[in-house]
Amino acid sequence: MLDAIYDPEGAVSGWYQADRLYSAHGSMIGWLRAGAVYSLAGSHVGWLERGQFRDDRGCVVAWTPNALGGPRKPGARLSTRPTDLGKAPTLPSFSRRMSRIPFTASWSSESWETFLR
Repeated sequence: MLDAIYDPEGAVSGWYQADRLYSAHGSMIGWLRAGAVYSLAGSHVGWLERGQFRDDRGCVVAWTPNALGGPRKPGARLSTRPTDLGKAPTLPSFSRRMSRIPFTASWSSESWETFLR
């Protein structure tokens, strides 16, 4: 099932399905592995915990409909799901995870797509 990922304003900024992360238009842009978020190239860039994607400073970049805690969320806007998802590339060699830092109740200054670069 393809699920929406929302930005701080409640607009759909991306999608996720199992271990794959997509842009708003359906291009694959990252990976999800046991709560760790990785760029397409395999660099650890943050975490997914309690429905919130968090950057390396513990700030919330984006959120899912089941998000708990963190900064106040706006109403989620509806968006059309992409009909053609980009083909998944071969799994990269995933980098070592960063040390986990305390999470904050603040929004990140990064967008969904810059977060995954």
